[in-house]
Amino acid sequence: MPIRRASCRGRSRRRSSPPSPHRPATSASARWRRASPSCCASSGLVANCLSSYGAFQSKSLRLHMEAGGIEMPDAFAYRGQRLVVERREGQSPAREERLIRPRNQFALEIDHFAACVRDGRVPHTPGEEGLQDQIIMEAIYRSAAERVPVRLEQPAKPPRGPEPA
Repeated sequence: MPIRRASCRGRSRRRSSPPSPHRPATSASARWRRASPSCCASSGLVANCLSSYGAFQSKSLRLHMEAGGIEMPDAFAYRGQRLVVERREGQSPAREERLIRPRNQFALEIDHFAACVRDGRVPHTPGEEGLQDQIIMEAIYRSAAERVPVRLEQPAKPPRGPEPA
């Protein structure tokens, strides 16, 4: 989903978090809030996010919603992903775990990129997407340093290419 507009609010953790060896001028952890884009503002969707260079093997993703939740304990690992869906069924909670078929993500990405070069197509994850990620990360750091929300404008074109064939 492309970022249309975001209001990022962060708190500097420089006093309580040691500097990151990957980025010495910043703290090892960042916490921020992303409000829903203005086109969806009536939904009230707000994401509270935390990222850390210093969290050992923490690769989880959790979504909390009114009628349930989704959790991926190893969302960003190279293998072993699981999807846990929790919801209400009547007055009782229900929990379903789905295994995600293992795939060699690097081989698939290399094959897709080679086919795009060969056929003159735009890859699913072009350089523009990486650039947009960098813009978002800089906005998070700037918001934390200045202690003000930072508004991001919609990119001129979608940063993500078409789905792989």
